[in-house]
Amino acid sequence: MLIMNELLGTKRGRRAMVLVLALFTAVVILACSCPLSNLTQLATEIVPTNTPVVALVTPKPTKPIAPSPTPTYTPVPGPGPADMIMHTNEDAGFSIQYPADWFVESDLEGSYFAQAESGLVLMDPSDGPIFAMFAGSLTDIEADVGTIESVEQLMNALVSEEGFIPEGGEVGDYESLRPDVIVAPAQWVDDYSEQLWHVLLGVTLSGERAGVMAGITIAEDWETDLDLFRVMAQSVELFEPSE
Repeated sequence: MLIMNELLGTKRGRRAMVLVLALFTAVVILACSCPLSNLTQLATEIVPTNTPVVALVTPKPTKPIAPSPTPTYTPVPGPGPADMIMHTNEDAGFSIQYPADWFVESDLEGSYFAQAESGLVLMDPSDGPIFAMFAGSLTDIEADVGTIESVEQLMNALVSEEGFIPEGGEVGDYESLRPDVIVAPAQWVDDYSEQLWHVLLGVTLSGERAGVMAGITIAEDWETDLDLFRVMAQSVELFEPSE
């Protein structure tokens, strides 16, 4: 697939498969801990008795019962400028801000960022969130999928490619962070760890350059890491790579 080869390279193995092959979302329906068949079996095992049934009348309250307050979620603020530093990949042609205490690894097509150094080895977010950024030629992408005139078209082209989204995956609603940057949420069960992973997929366009990015985290850290992923995606700038 040309779009994958150009944006992501061919030497990443599992990392490319995790970060981009699986880039958006598998909504996982967890099995009920008490299946209907078990409930039916339990019901048939209950022995009826001759004990008369006494109807209990619950008195009406004399005062209206005030409803319980609805809990609200307060988003965790993203890191401020003092917590972020700039990374520039001259070969791939982009710059991006990332947390100053994260680990970074780069190659000709993109860069990987991870909170834990172990995350750069197998791209497994179990030890902390991971973010990847790739850039390539828009001309090469259009040769594979047709004319791209907007970031929405780029996102549509990527997620509609066969094999780009893992089986059972679904892409959430698009969100515009800038006129040239959109993101969308995702989730899927990783085949290796069997964990529910959450992903923020992003795309960006600038002239004849295109970028694809993905932030990955485990389900319980999604609400916290999502703010950071947005900050990173919004900071991306594309430029013509060095010769």
